[in-house]
This record gives sequence, structure tokens and C-alpha cells, in this order.
Amino acid sequence: MPMRDGVHRAADAFHLPVGRPVTRRIHRDAAHPSRLGLPCTAAGTAQPHPAAH
Repeated sequence: MPMRDGVHRAADAFHLPVGRPVTRRIHRDAAHPSRLGLPCTAAGTAQPHPAAH
């Protein structure tokens, strides 16, 4: 029995991937460049938020 188009899409929305888990490593040094954009701040230069007082 063929599924209607909307039913097929709904079933795909709840698909859980099966296989080995994916592990991400985040390195924070120049020897291991990362594609993930991380915020960089210099020590002691961060300004407190005005609402924090």
C-alpha cells in the first residue's frame, strides 16, 4: 500500500540515525585549527554587562 506524500515526510522527520556515534573534538590551540567559530576574548578585557550591576 503506497503512503501518501505527507505521511512519508512525517515518518522521515522522526528517523533516528543508526550507526557509530559521531564524536567532535574542539581544540583551542594553533596546532589544531577548528572549523567551529568560538568567541575569543583577551584575559581581563571583558566588560561587565550594564544590567549585571
